Amino acid sequence: MQDLFFNSSLGRIHYYYREGKYPILFIHGIGGNSKTWMKTVKFIGDYFSLYLIDLLGHGSSDKPHIEYTVDLNSEILNEFIISLGIENFGIAGNSYGGWVTLLYSLKFKKPEYIVLEDSAGLNTPIGKMDMEIKNSFIESLVSSGNCRYVMENMIKNNAEMKYRINEDDLKKIRSKTLIIWGDNDNVIPIEFAFKFKKFIQCSRLKIIEGAGHLPHLEKPEEFAKILQDSILDNEWIC
Repeated sequence: MQDLFFNSSLGRIHYYYREGKYPILFIHGIGGNSKTWMKTVKFIGDYFSLYLIDLLGHGSSDKPHIEYTVDLNSEILNEFIISLGIENFGIAGNSYGGWVTLLYSLKFKKPEYIVLEDSAGLNTPIGKMDMEIKNSFIESLVSSGNCRYVMENMIKNNAEMKYRINEDDLKKIRSKTLIIWGDNDNVIPIEFAFKFKKFIQCSRLKIIEGAGHLPHLEKPEEFAKILQDSILDNEWIC
């Protein structure tokens, strides 16, 4: 895959790119990076052009001293998509990346496809939990090589109600939405998968047995097959 950068309004965004016909953008969760998708993309056919993105403050992207909000990340994503000049595309987001994807589709442009993998947005964020849980989570992210300021700032801002997704928001989603969830997710319980399915009009739910919060890492071949089969299904009409 090509190793590239995009100059956003707030700093350089790193991403990996593989050429193909139909573009899919992949967005990791908090404290993750673009490499989290590498196991998965090995099983995705050449028909798809792939963009594996490091969110601002993550991976090899710049880490400016700013307020990191899910709303801001959706704005940077919009800048990136505009720069690509693509009209029909899909976005796959895991956890926090799913939250960014939802806000992008509500604020800017309707992707043809959305893949929500164990997505955040409806659940209680870490920033709303007790101090011990919050601090333990931050320490685990920092010990994995993440910038402490970015992690602390994101978790603080994620707790603000104005960024949360609600049922009325989900009813406005008009993209073909594939919801993928690990049945053993102990970070965001599977009950939220059913809530997404209930309120997003044109949605499908696929549960991956034996997977936790990161099915694309734990069951990469199964995840890739579900994604490809769904997008290539000509009978999926909304």
